[in-house]
Amino acid sequence: MARSGLGRAGFRPIRGTEGATKVRSILLGATLVILQVLSMSTSSADQNAKKPGTFEMLRWGYARDASAGYYWNCQSMPEAKLSQCWVAIPGCDGSTLETFEASRRHARDSATAYFYGAKLEGSDSASFQALNDNYAKDKTGGYHFWDRVVGSDGPTFEALNALYAQDRTSTYCRGKRMDEADRASFKALGKGAFAKDARHVYAWDGNTDTVAIISADPQTFEPLEDSDYGRDSRHAFYSQSVLAEEPKSLELVFPDKRNPWYRADYARDRSGVYWLGRKVLGADSATFRLFDTNFAADKASVFLRGKLVEGVDRPSFRLLEPEIKVGNFYACAEDNSHWYSVSSSGVEKRRKPRKSK
Repeated sequence: MARSGLGRAGFRPIRGTEGATKVRSILLGATLVILQVLSMSTSSADQNAKKPGTFEMLRWGYARDASAGYYWNCQSMPEAKLSQCWVAIPGCDGSTLETFEASRRHARDSATAYFYGAKLEGSDSASFQALNDNYAKDKTGGYHFWDRVVGSDGPTFEALNALYAQDRTSTYCRGKRMDEADRASFKALGKGAFAKDARHVYAWDGNTDTVAIISADPQTFEPLEDSDYGRDSRHAFYSQSVLAEEPKSLELVFPDKRNPWYRADYARDRSGVYWLGRKVLGADSATFRLFDTNFAADKASVFLRGKLVEGVDRPSFRLLEPEIKVGNFYACAEDNSHWYSVSSSGVEKRRKPRKSK
């Protein structure tokens, strides 16, 4: 069924755990930018409103005037003026449009509900509730993203975290029923990939978008904070994979200046260092540190996203705060001989000019 409004086309999901890390960074950056520029665009958007003088900015990218509702969608118009980024939501009643404290993505008017500015077909506005950024419900059932959770019971539907949900009879992961789960004893473990019941431990894998039973003991299993790393009395895990048989020494590695939104990609134990569950070749566990969300290092080498950065002079390597512009090159780190920048493809470096004697 075709969806009206902005819908999926403007927000292409990035699959995989590494993709999820990129999504977290992208969404955080986009949120900060939106908060800075939305207020600047309000006056110019009001001039373009159907009824000037009635334009009102709501939270998290929604706005309204007396005639229409709008959603902030500059992703599809990178060259647009700020006021043109407010895209009218087809059929939306601006006079009754409202958002939810529990979600940055949902809204409703007197007739229907919306997710990312797209109409949720068949939703009941009067009973609609946003539960978190991913889940919502009305009197007829639950919703995950744009889709109805098949067979769910609306009045008893509840979100356990961003991945897991339940109603009076069933448990769900990303909107799909978990037939193996014991409803009575099931609980999500923090905000990450793991959950458990009396019999099993479950882990969601972002690479395959599947939830599976892992070979962990539900009595002793615990996640490491809200990360995708966990351990029981016998093994250490990353999502659905067994890392090592040294669970007691496994610990997360955080940036030197820790941000509250950062979920750890790096961990280490006595035998080595891991990035997204993969062994970081050549890294020394005892001296390994994470400068920021990009660069990491041990006593001899520098790493980016779990891979060695070749040719770095480790003793002189440092981050640049703020970054500096060198011609058309923006450097965020340097050593004695090079400037370094980070892109989606990895590290880019530029040689410094030699100092004249």
